[in-house]
Amino acid sequence: MSDNRTTVSTSGFPIALEMGHDRSVVQMLLALGTDPQDNFNITLERSFQQTGEGAFCLPSVSIPASLNITDGQNATLQVITDGEDGGGLYVVCAA
Repeated sequence: MSDNRTTVSTSGFPIALEMGHDRSVVQMLLALGTDPQDNFNITLERSFQQTGEGAFCLPSVSIPASLNITDGQNATLQVITDGEDGGGLYVVCAA
């Protein structure tokens, strides 16, 4: 559980990554609550192919309105990338 959380807009927020592989499959998942454990069951971005090493940015990732998230509700974003060698890389961001 993280005490260091960042406030984000439910209408959209940017995601910036530093990519270490020339090609990666990227997926973004969300878990609601303060202790996500294995509850990353909300897909924010369907899996997509990203090419090129270095800086990569998605200018706006949206949270589906159907989730009825309220201001101040805790959630955790998990970014998963799978590089050319088949190894999964995970980044978890508290929001």
